[in-house]
Amino acid sequence: QAAILSLNDARAAVEEDTVVTYLALDRDLAREQALDEQLARADQLVTIVTDRLNAGVDSQMDLTQAKLTAAQIHLAYLNAQDETATDQLHLAHLIGLPPANLTTVPDSVPHLGAPSADQAAATLPESPTVRAALSSAEAKQRTAWGDAKKLYRPQIFLAAQYSLFAKFNNYTLYFPTNPITGKSVFQYNNAGIGIQMNWPVFDRALKARAQESAADAAHAFAEYDNARIKDQEGHAQLARSTRTLAVKAEVAGLQQQLASQQLASIQTQLQASAANPNVSQRTPKDRANAEVDERGKYVSMLNSRFDLQQAQVQLLRAQGGLDTWLRNAAASPATTPAPNP
Repeated sequence: QAAILSLNDARAAVEEDTVVTYLALDRDLAREQALDEQLARADQLVTIVTDRLNAGVDSQMDLTQAKLTAAQIHLAYLNAQDETATDQLHLAHLIGLPPANLTTVPDSVPHLGAPSADQAAATLPESPTVRAALSSAEAKQRTAWGDAKKLYRPQIFLAAQYSLFAKFNNYTLYFPTNPITGKSVFQYNNAGIGIQMNWPVFDRALKARAQESAADAAHAFAEYDNARIKDQEGHAQLARSTRTLAVKAEVAGLQQQLASQQLASIQTQLQASAANPNVSQRTPKDRANAEVDERGKYVSMLNSRFDLQQAQVQLLRAQGGLDTWLRNAAASPATTPAPNP
């Protein structure tokens, strides 16, 4: 039973790893595209600031700041490419497909549900690891019970033997002759049977073995209690962190929306200032800065959303519903990928 539970736990771990890696790759692809767009905006910003510096509008420090921003985005883009390649390779090993051009379908991931306030207090089923520890402890307890009973149970041994004596080695001369019949008592076929009974009440070796088995059983139950407590604490902490990550993802989404609205406002002001010089003036530098900031907020939103999804998948596995969720995902039809905003 313990081996079966351990196997089920290993299967659930592989399922969780596959789902999290798929979600990570989905985030990586969108993030890489967003960083590529942000890098193009940052390079454009460097060009604008350079022109403004030559015109005497901006300072050398403004140009250095623009170049630093572009270099930081370039570094983030290279790191994102590395993470994308790593997740593609890992997912390819998990699902048995070649890693080249491995992509995802974002809309194929079913809804993971919104975190609730009572998740931390909910009583979750014991994980396969905890149940395997309980099965192992119960098995050791039965072994200890059997070793203890050996001291007060008789041990009976039955033995039987059959011998076939040869006639060419002078056995007939070795065995004496029956004085009545005048024949040798030598028998060609010989058989014997015996019984031995022991009562090991004072057997020190068996007594020590029984004590050792009892100690092993007590230790196994202590390990089970420790695993159960850690499992419960981990479930509660994971449920609470899921709520926190949900709020962080919401904040990141609102920040991205605000940056997008600010960018739209600046573009509108640029068009208005071109038509009417009396309104507040906006420059291409303001638009480039807003575009860089909006793409940065979008990347932060992608990372926050993935952190939430990862915690939700872990909680789903803890609740024992990951396999059902995967079956529903496999049964639902895949849709075309949604375009990145």
